[in-house]
Amino acid sequence: MNLYRFINSKDIRTHLEQMGYEFNSLEAAWLIYQCRTASIEEKHKAWEELIATMPDCRVEERDYFVRRDSLHEFLKDYMFLEKKLLKAFYRDDDSSVYTVHFFCPRTDKFEDLWETNRNRMFGTYPKCLEYAACFSEDCSNVVIRKYRLNDTDYLELTMLPNQTAMSIHASTSQLNSKQPDGLLCEKEFDLYYRSFSGLCFFFPTTFKKGDILWDPTAMIGGQLSPRVFISTYLETESEEEREKILERGDIDSMGVHGYHIDPETGFTDIEANETTENALYNSMNYMNLEYFPFELKNHYRILKAVSSYVKGEIRLPLFAQAYHQILNEEAVSANLGLLGLDYEDELPLAGFGR
Repeated sequence: MNLYRFINSKDIRTHLEQMGYEFNSLEAAWLIYQCRTASIEEKHKAWEELIATMPDCRVEERDYFVRRDSLHEFLKDYMFLEKKLLKAFYRDDDSSVYTVHFFCPRTDKFEDLWETNRNRMFGTYPKCLEYAACFSEDCSNVVIRKYRLNDTDYLELTMLPNQTAMSIHASTSQLNSKQPDGLLCEKEFDLYYRSFSGLCFFFPTTFKKGDILWDPTAMIGGQLSPRVFISTYLETESEEEREKILERGDIDSMGVHGYHIDPETGFTDIEANETTENALYNSMNYMNLEYFPFELKNHYRILKAVSSYVKGEIRLPLFAQAYHQILNEEAVSANLGLLGLDYEDELPLAGFGR
């Protein structure tokens, strides 16, 4: 089985392939789980192959992971749970309705689709799917929720435009075993919420302080929003802290810290555990990050100066001058833009190099 295929970051994938990194069973299981481009069906096939070909092991308890005596049995239980959720989602009944939302790369199109469809409901899944198909070519993902009438509980299926199921999710209250009509029992609750996300791993990378990184597939509120930033350190970078993190940490411990530029507020810290509405959802995990491959333009040129200074490649006076000059250039450019196209031919006559 090609486990490298399940690594989200192409740069980390290439690095681990070149060094011939060998994954243990637990690492392999987690990589399959967190892969963004693998469908539920593909993940299940990979786990089944893992069970058949890789050694079993015990997984010790952590803060957010319930101890498992057998990784193989855990994976079987997890697959059974996902199949149960899918079956419940697809089953039509008179006490449920479906809603549809769209994840679209193009902001303008996304806004139109979101406002148009956010309150639209359907009595059956086929009807909801038929409507979703009308917008499939404009979207990267389609998200359909199944609500029980007179309740806030829901099951959420994320799928590709071709209807390939990518993930299934249940709202927290659906998993509350204290509710008599809860979807899952207490054991399944632990399996769902205290399992894969409660694990932490250290995989070798080539990332270092001052690198310009991004997550090319990061989504915020359904929009593709790959924030570019300067890394300062990874959570697992410290040798002193690594063993403690690997023993007790969870997926949030695989984060990265750094700085990014907000056009309105300037530099802002990025921390591993960003949870605000505008934060990158599940993207600051270092296993999702790649080197930024494009030329930095406009105010983002400042990141190049910051990177060079953090790496010790330029001295403070030059960094300060570059920072000041880039900001001034962008301010002038913005002011000229307010004049409109009517003045475009006159700019060279006014001494502007355009």
